[in-house]
Amino acid sequence: MKISITYRPDDKAEARHASIIRAFLESFLPGLKVRTSSKYEPYLHVYMATRLPEKHCKSKGNP
Repeated sequence: MKISITYRPDDKAEARHASIIRAFLESFLPGLKVRTSSKYEPYLHVYMATRLPEKHCKSKGNP
């Protein structure tokens, strides 16, 4: 699953909401990978992705 959050860091309310969402997702989803980018000014982008599960479902070969 991939999640992206875009906000303006100079807007304090948006920055606070983004940090609350990020903290919640980091605590709720173990192994979350987080990357930030400021490539497109004036916005800040936070990209989050979950890692693949330990075991893949292989229902075709299992009875």
